[in-house]
Amino acid sequence: MKDLMLKWKLVALFSLITSFVFAQTQPEIILVEGGTYQMGRDYELVAKDGVDIGLDDETPSHKVSVSGFYLGKTEITVAQYREFINSNSDGIKMPLSPNEIDYGMEIIDPKTKQRRKKTWYDEHTEVAKWTWKEQNPITGITWKDALLYCNWLSEKNNLPKAYSFKNVEIGEKIFEEVIELIDDKGKPTKDITKVKGYRLPTEAEWEFAALGGTQTKGYKYAGSDNPNEVAWTDETTFGKRPMPVGSLKANELGFFDMSGNAWEWCWDNYQKEYYKSSKNAQNPLGAERSYYRSVRGGSWYYMSFLARVVVRDGPKYTYTNYNYGFRIAKSK
Repeated sequence: MKDLMLKWKLVALFSLITSFVFAQTQPEIILVEGGTYQMGRDYELVAKDGVDIGLDDETPSHKVSVSGFYLGKTEITVAQYREFINSNSDGIKMPLSPNEIDYGMEIIDPKTKQRRKKTWYDEHTEVAKWTWKEQNPITGITWKDALLYCNWLSEKNNLPKAYSFKNVEIGEKIFEEVIELIDDKGKPTKDITKVKGYRLPTEAEWEFAALGGTQTKGYKYAGSDNPNEVAWTDETTFGKRPMPVGSLKANELGFFDMSGNAWEWCWDNYQKEYYKSSKNAQNPLGAERSYYRSVRGGSWYYMSFLARVVVRDGPKYTYTNYNYGFRIAKSK
């Protein structure tokens, strides 16, 4: 009987510790009330020398409406992502740190004059060496990595998954992975409000939140017209590395680092000309089909100009590097 009681006490203690650890790494989310706004821009951004430095995919400005949703207060941190890695059984590993990348070649070390493996730093000599720090944004994440984290977090919180993954035969013994949004019944949907699990924000949701939602003051950056107040970028990190989330000023709704620190994956298929066909859209999901996915917000390694709220980019969905991270969203 004593052995049984001891066993149950140990089980209870383990459960308590597990619950505490999970509570420490559970992402905090903020409610964004829905609304209608002007997405993108129409004006020309002109440098001091008179040269237009705007980007074509930011135009034209167009009216978009989004329903209420929740969004992560910060980007997903190294600690939060590490819990996912330690909990999953799919063989997913932490991204490699810069000095772990194997370029498949050797070089002569300029200091020791000895042969060694080539590292990321050999091509980025201006970047200070950094390692995974628990409160920094996780980077080196592909779009699919972010989706898998969202599904895992949904399961942890007893919510339906937001994404389904299946291989579809497109030719003889040739398969393509199809990833779809799914509702709480597990059925594919294009209505983002019916997706009840944790997910990535859409581009329209991301931009609306970064602008400050219904509380917007119209800043160029997320929370200020001065990027130094809100954004870790090439000009402000100095040491050229990711910085702890939430260490600069928040925007009007309380979100941190929506400008700078890490580019953030969104759900949408990226298409440069998409804004020309998405006027007056309600909860748009991006282009119908593309091998590219949208990222927003700029990063620690890019100039502050690219941390403006309206800036878009669209890397291939299988691609990543030390600039790409994400934050979670959830339908209201």
